[in-house]
Amino acid sequence: MAAVANAITSPPESGRLAASDGLRLVYTLHRAANERAGMIITHGYAEHRERYRYLVDAMLAHGISVLTWDARGHGQSGGARGLIGRFDEYLDDYEVVLRHAQDVLPRPLIAFGHSMGGLIMTRFYQDRSGAIDGLVLSNPALELRMRVPAWKVTLARLLARVMPAFTLPSDIPPEMISRDPQEVARYKADTLVFPHATARWASEFMATQRNTVLRPADLAALPVLVLLGTGDGIIDSAVSEDFFGRCTAADCEIKRYEGHYHELVNEGPAHRELVFADLREWLDARVASGD
Repeated sequence: MAAVANAITSPPESGRLAASDGLRLVYTLHRAANERAGMIITHGYAEHRERYRYLVDAMLAHGISVLTWDARGHGQSGGARGLIGRFDEYLDDYEVVLRHAQDVLPRPLIAFGHSMGGLIMTRFYQDRSGAIDGLVLSNPALELRMRVPAWKVTLARLLARVMPAFTLPSDIPPEMISRDPQEVARYKADTLVFPHATARWASEFMATQRNTVLRPADLAALPVLVLLGTGDGIIDSAVSEDFFGRCTAADCEIKRYEGHYHELVNEGPAHRELVFADLREWLDARVASGD
C-alpha cells in the first residue's frame, strides 16, 4: 500500500458530466505521480467504477493516471438501473467521457473495457473515432457462454417495446466472477451491484452482440490487447479469440489465462498479478515508443 500511496499525487477527484440527453454521469480521476500515460476504465454490466481498485492501484504505481466512470443506470450515475432506450446511448456517453479524459489525462491515452465495457469499446471503435493510443479489452461480452433460456430471450424481445423497464433476473451466479472467495463475498455485499436486466436492455444487448461480431475487427487500426480467461463461465472466450484473431490491425495481441474466471482484475492476488504484469509490459512498449 505504501508503494501505491507514493504513486499518487493527490486524493481521487470525483465529478459529474452531462450526457447528450442531460443525464448525470459520475467519474473519478486518479492522478499518478510522475504520470507518463492515462487510462479510461469502462466497467461491465450491473456493476460500477469502484470495483476496479486493484487495477487502478496497479496503474498508479506504474505512472498511469486513471479515469473511471459509471455508465448510465449504473453506480452513482443517473438513470434507472439497467435501463436504456438503445445500446448506442452507452457509446454516446463514452464519447462525452472520452472528451473529458482528453482534457485531464496525459497521452498516450489507453481505453480499458471489461465485459459489457469491452463490447461498448469494440462497438465504438468499429464505427467512431476518438483520440486514444490503444485499447485493452478484458473478457469482452461478444457472446454469452452462460446460456439464457429461450423463453427469457423471447419474453425480453416481446416486452422490449411495450414494457421496456420490465425486469427479469439476470441469474449470474456471483461465484462465476472470481475464484477468490473474498471477491465473491465483496460482490454479494455490494449494494450498487444489481441482480436484474430490463427487457429493453436485454434486447439491445443481444442485438449489439450479433451486429458486432458480423463486422470487421479493425477497430480503427488501434493497438489492441485482448485479455481472455479460459475459465470464464459468463462470456464465451472462444468467440472473442476467433473475432479478434481476425483483426485487420497489425498490432492486435491476445493473452489467454488458463482457468481464470470472468473478472480477471479481481482474481486472487497471484492470478491478477499475471494479468497486470502482461498489461504493464504491453503498455511499456507503447508508452516508450509513443504509438
